[in-house]
Amino acid sequence: MNRKKLDSALMLCVVAFLLAVPAFAVDEQLAQRYMNAANDQYSLGNYAKAYSYVNTVMDLYGNDPLPQNVEVLAETAYYSNLLRIKEGRLYAELDELREKVAQRPFLATERIARTINVIESLEARDSRGPSGAGASRAVGATADELRLALESVRKETAAQNQRVNDEFRSELLGTQRDAYETALREAKEANGATGRVLVLILTLVAGICFIIFIAVIVNLSVSVRGQKAQNEKFVETLKVVSELARLPGQTSVMQALPHVYGPAGEVRMIGSALAETGLPPEPATEAERAELSALAVKCRDFGAQIDQATGRKNNSKNVAELVFKISQEMGWPQYESTLFFSVAMVYDI
Repeated sequence: MNRKKLDSALMLCVVAFLLAVPAFAVDEQLAQRYMNAANDQYSLGNYAKAYSYVNTVMDLYGNDPLPQNVEVLAETAYYSNLLRIKEGRLYAELDELREKVAQRPFLATERIARTINVIESLEARDSRGPSGAGASRAVGATADELRLALESVRKETAAQNQRVNDEFRSELLGTQRDAYETALREAKEANGATGRVLVLILTLVAGICFIIFIAVIVNLSVSVRGQKAQNEKFVETLKVVSELARLPGQTSVMQALPHVYGPAGEVRMIGSALAETGLPPEPATEAERAELSALAVKCRDFGAQIDQATGRKNNSKNVAELVFKISQEMGWPQYESTLFFSVAMVYDI
């Protein structure tokens, strides 16, 4: 009695230990290698090997849930292997396959069940053998049933392929539509960004043009005001000269200028120096000529100092050279042109 109790206790311990031990995890890498091998064999038309590799994969998972790709490949390999069994009349392999289908309910698809029934009918007919007219009629009836079954299988396969094609086409159209909508949306966003950049550029250009326009207007206004001020100063100068001319005992400034007009009002060439010009006589000696040269040099130095004080570089020199050239063109002799040059150098003193 004690012996039986001891054995029962040991058995309970063993069961508890087995339940406590965690199940071994599926070797995913090994299962994937067998899956790849099954795919390769199926592509080569070796349906028996593909069937064997798929069984190995399912055995690796044991009672764990199978991934969807494993179920799809298993159903395809089983169906292809059934067609091989049917064509080769390999009835001995049907029992094993039928048992595995019974163990895996997801394999009991309509086409697999129909193909198993067809093979079983063929096996029953072959086991009975032909026996006269009755046998011939039975064979004919069985052949008709097989043709109907095969026709049904073909129709189902065609319908399934059509459904798969329709689903694929629908998915492809949906993907294309999504891609088109995405591209259209991105194009609209890009156009909107380009439009905003263009508006910003046009605004900047308009702002720059407005600033330039304002600057031109201001510059013109300043120039007009400056010219107006110069005209006003010139008018005031004329008024002062006019008042000086009316003072008693004073010689008019205008009367002190050289006379360049003749009695009839025409312009006279004064190169002969015969007319009254109000200028000193032409130097007759070397000393007088040296004095004239010294005067020109002194006036040139004064002109440089004047330009430095007024901030107008070479202004007096440019005016003096222009006056000298004009006097030469008008026919004045070298002496008078030199005097004019000297006076022009210090015109702004």
